[in-house]
Amino acid sequence: MKRVGAVIFLFLLAALMLAAFAASALAIADSEIDEFFGSGDEVSVIVVLKDDYNVLEEYGISSYTAQNSLEMKKLMVKEQQEEVLESLEVKEESGVSVASDEPYDIDVTNIYSTVNSFAGRITREGYQKLKDNPKVREIYKPKTVRAFLSDSKQITNATNVWKLVYAGMNITGKGETVCIIDTGVDYTHPALGGCFGAGCKVI
Repeated sequence: MKRVGAVIFLFLLAALMLAAFAASALAIADSEIDEFFGSGDEVSVIVVLKDDYNVLEEYGISSYTAQNSLEMKKLMVKEQQEEVLESLEVKEESGVSVASDEPYDIDVTNIYSTVNSFAGRITREGYQKLKDNPKVREIYKPKTVRAFLSDSKQITNATNVWKLVYAGMNITGKGETVCIIDTGVDYTHPALGGCFGAGCKVI
């Protein structure tokens, strides 16, 4: 009888410890979500997925000798993205919008073709679903990065170059064309002349 009582006591103790651990894990998860979202219910994110070429087996691709080819990478990325997005309530997909009063997990703003990720505005419920998805590597909040000429001049040693003279002329860059490959240029900025096209700094 004492042995049965001891077993019941140990069972109850284990159940209490498990419940305390679960409550602690939930509290940590809730505080992580609160920290990520702040006071809002939605936040902009970039979701990075894990590369998995095994998803290509349904296409009959069992040899991965061409694994590094761009076309195979794009196909793998597309399959991964579709599979993860199918597990979410997507606000807008392929031009079809969910009714505004319908609950959703993510409002997709960008789907990338060569990088295994997508971007959008995510809800707390969507964040939790993605955190639990084994195909998701990381969820980032995008950061705005600004460069200031007052800092970059010294960093790039531009002030030293301005002192150089070649064929009787200072090297200033005047009259030279620079090609910048970027996601976009704010040609309305005064430092870029405020205009776009022929005769402007941004051509």
